[in-house]
Amino acid sequence: MWKTTTGEEVARMSHQGSVTDLAFGSDGRYVATASDDGTARVWEARAGQEVMRVKHEYFVRGVAFSPDGKYFATGGLGSNRPGMGSYNWQGSRTHQA
Repeated sequence: MWKTTTGEEVARMSHQGSVTDLAFGSDGRYVATASDDGTARVWEARAGQEVMRVKHEYFVRGVAFSPDGKYFATGGLGSNRPGMGSYNWQGSRTHQA
C-alpha cells in the first residue's frame, strides 16, 4: 500500500499466488485480499500485519466485508463448482455454499 499524496510505500501484503481481489472494511482499518493460492487474508491496513487467514480448496476470486464490519465473505471457483463462505472475526465459518 502506498500513500496517495507521496507515493511512499507504507505496507506490504503478499500471497504465494496472484492477488485476485481486495476490499477495504467500511472504517478503512482492515483490508481483505483474495488469491489464487487458495487463501483469503485480512490485514491491518496501516501496518500490513496479517490478522486472519482462511484456506480454501479452490482459487479465491472475491472478498467483501459486511456493511457493519462483523463478517467477511469469500467466493471462488473449485475444480467442479463455485465455492463461497462467510466468516466472523474468530475465523469461524458462518455460512457456506
